[in-house]
Amino acid sequence: RGRNPALRGWWLNDPSAIAHALCNPTMAAPSAGQQRYFNVMATGQIESGRFEGNSSLYCRYVFSCGEDWSVMCGVEEGITQMASSSGSTANGSVVWNFPIDATFRSTCPHGW
Repeated sequence: RGRNPALRGWWLNDPSAIAHALCNPTMAAPSAGQQRYFNVMATGQIESGRFEGNSSLYCRYVFSCGEDWSVMCGVEEGITQMASSSGSTANGSVVWNFPIDATFRSTCPHGW
């Protein structure tokens, strides 16, 4: 069935064991010439923000991850446009609706 026999029996009940198996090359050994990896996709948007005393704001964001992780697609940091609050928002928030889309690759879930 493609499962690692060393993981059978306890792999569903122990998330730390799954992480250990993925990080331990002897337990999750790839076939010759191949390296195992997985992808994590982060998509969405930075919708709005509010900072007392300021009506014009921008937002700077940075994805931070462990050394086993790399960006495969997208950007890992960015900055929104400058926006101002208006009377249309009840709480005085600034609306950006700034899209984010990044795909990360790793061989080990540690560091996420």
